[in-house]
Amino acid sequence: MHQSPVADSKESLYSADSPARITSVKIDGTPNTRTSFLASIVNKHIPTNGMTSTLAPHETLLNALHTSRHITAALNSTGIFASVTPTLEASPSPYAAPYDYALHFRVRERGRFFLKTSTDIGSNNDGSASITARIRNAFGGAEAIEGALAFGNKTTRSGNLRCEWPVIVGTGELSPNGDGSVRGEIGLFGLEKDETWYASIREGIKGFRACLRGHSVLGAHELAYEAAIRHIKDIDPSASLRSSQVWEETQHSSKLNRSLDTLEHSEGDIRFPSLRAPGSYALSTTISLSARSGFLCPLYGKPSLFNDRFQLGGPTSLRMFRPNEMGPRDKNDSVGGDIYWAAGASIIGPLPRKPDWPLKAHLFVNAGRLDTYDTRKSSVEQIARSLATPSISVGIGLVYMLNPVRVELNFGVPIAASVSDGVRKGVQVGIGMDFL
Repeated sequence: MHQSPVADSKESLYSADSPARITSVKIDGTPNTRTSFLASIVNKHIPTNGMTSTLAPHETLLNALHTSRHITAALNSTGIFASVTPTLEASPSPYAAPYDYALHFRVRERGRFFLKTSTDIGSNNDGSASITARIRNAFGGAEAIEGALAFGNKTTRSGNLRCEWPVIVGTGELSPNGDGSVRGEIGLFGLEKDETWYASIREGIKGFRACLRGHSVLGAHELAYEAAIRHIKDIDPSASLRSSQVWEETQHSSKLNRSLDTLEHSEGDIRFPSLRAPGSYALSTTISLSARSGFLCPLYGKPSLFNDRFQLGGPTSLRMFRPNEMGPRDKNDSVGGDIYWAAGASIIGPLPRKPDWPLKAHLFVNAGRLDTYDTRKSSVEQIARSLATPSISVGIGLVYMLNPVRVELNFGVPIAASVSDGVRKGVQVGIGMDFL
């Protein structure tokens, strides 16, 4: 950042305590930015009225330089400028006093349009292609409009359109309480998932979301409202409709999240409180222990909906079981469950004679279970039964870390499984960022 405190060499001899006052601000290089938006930033730091011929004690050259720095930081925080160069010059007004200065900013706006395409290939024959388009500073007030479309063989299609804007422009300066910025966002989203490979159905979701985001000394905060319509369609003719709680439903929810505490209020066809608790502990000896659990309690004496139930199994979940094919079944379809737990122990070490390679040897033991929850029976009894009859798998393999992605090639077998569990013997490949 370049700052010239004065317009000529004589004034450059002034000390930091020399009297100085900024009487005008000029910003050049903003063809796509509204003047009113820029004025709202500047007016927070420079009074627009009440100037007198007598200077206040704090009106010094040092204070003027600090004001220049604060406005520069605020302009940079909007994210719409590639460069911001301030200059403090003698006021050009014929009525200016010797201590009156003009603050002149020369800025360069970032490009407004962005387009990206990508193709992704993952494990379990999962692949997708996507396109993302973004307009920066869409309406001249640091707004951003973004749209994305994606097509794949698991999530057959998905899309979202959102608009984001600054509700409060922050100072742009780091502090324990953040910079005071608050951003708002509204958006539409939708997706369709092909779940015929484990449940003989396709699931669709369409929704609306609005939120406010900000920071404080306690961390990042988000207040959001989301409404979604979820539906099941294209049911395979061979699928059983005996458990019919998989039809169209409407969900409205608002959530306030802070760390591990969650406050949730729901309206519509949502009839359960839900709790999901992941955790892990790792030692430097390359021995890692991890656990996950979830509990969904149906309310009003009605069974839970398919869309809300937990799914378990797969290379990133319980290894040597098929993805989403553990727990209750209806003929050939996995219908999910209301209560689950999963635990894993792994020993990861270097390959012989290759201690520095990112490729490591892997020995693992996984255990877990997924069940439905019967509100007519004792909760303690059902949890105890779930813990007493786990599905268990063991195996060995190779692990490659490509931060933040982890790739596993494992060989193993399930040594205990429920009749309804879909098992996988032999080789299994996993790619992801969150493994049990």
